[in-house]
Amino acid sequence: MKNFKYYRVSSTNQNIARQVEALKDIEGKEFTDKLSGNSFDRHQYKIMIEQLRSGDHLYVYSFDRLSRNAIELESEINRLVDLGIAIHFVREQIDFAPNDKQDQIKMLLFRFLTAIAEFERENIKERQAQGIKLAKERNVYKGKKSKFTKADSDKIIELRKTLTVKEIAKTYDCSMRTIYNLIDNNKFN
Repeated sequence: MKNFKYYRVSSTNQNIARQVEALKDIEGKEFTDKLSGNSFDRHQYKIMIEQLRSGDHLYVYSFDRLSRNAIELESEINRLVDLGIAIHFVREQIDFAPNDKQDQIKMLLFRFLTAIAEFERENIKERQAQGIKLAKERNVYKGKKSKFTKADSDKIIELRKTLTVKEIAKTYDCSMRTIYNLIDNNKFN
């Protein structure tokens, strides 16, 4: 039996300190992704999954650190439990283990909490969109400032001759959309 700890933040400028602090008393191998929780297509998560074996324990700070999609989260929990892996969500204080997968009260609480989290996320996105719309109407919205300079932009345009956008994005630790924007619109500071 081994312990694994999984941390996730949505972007490279966020940090995992709060998650690390919550799991500090648990000994185990650590994996961190700095990507959206909308998909399980995450590099470190995939590496961790390959190493997990029946009898192992996976510790995650909270449901939303594993996934932001309630249906996918439940499916992934069931898949891991079916493989014999116990999953512990520290903030919610809910554990899923192979021997208690059918605990209906626990599943009801899980579904309730994930539904609330998903609802909250949608409200945040709606308020953010409303704020951006109002700022644009007042001509004060400038968007997120690019971390790239003119030299970076020139280098990326040059690299595009020999590399794919995906390869460039990985090199610069950013999204493919950011690279496309730099190339198409020549956005830079």
